[in-house]
Amino acid sequence: MCFGVRVLGGIACLAAGVNVFLVTLYYFVGMGTQEKILNRQIELAAKLQTPVPIQVAVIQGGHNAGASFQASKWWFPDRGIAISELPQAPARPRMKIVKTETRIPLPPDWRFSLKDPNDEALFRKRGLIED
Repeated sequence: MCFGVRVLGGIACLAAGVNVFLVTLYYFVGMGTQEKILNRQIELAAKLQTPVPIQVAVIQGGHNAGASFQASKWWFPDRGIAISELPQAPARPRMKIVKTETRIPLPPDWRFSLKDPNDEALFRKRGLIED
């Protein structure tokens, strides 16, 4: 009976270790991808206009009602890029910052400022370009 408890305890510890490893890997890969997209968006915004006009939204409905993404304002100055806040959402076309409701206006010729032509496809796939 004691041997069975030890085996069961060993299996539980092994399962917990595998779980920790998989969760860590999931977040490491996911967060790395999100940060890469965020950096590309900030770089594009800085090329388009300085100071970068941004609109930091307050979520109106859903389970996050009343929340805003004030961190969006700090991502730019943290990288040495000036911003100017817009009182309301900019007209389309506009770019939504990844994982936030923060929006940046895009000029009609914004595609010429992309570092990599594949970035447009990436942004569109993630729903970050609003035409």
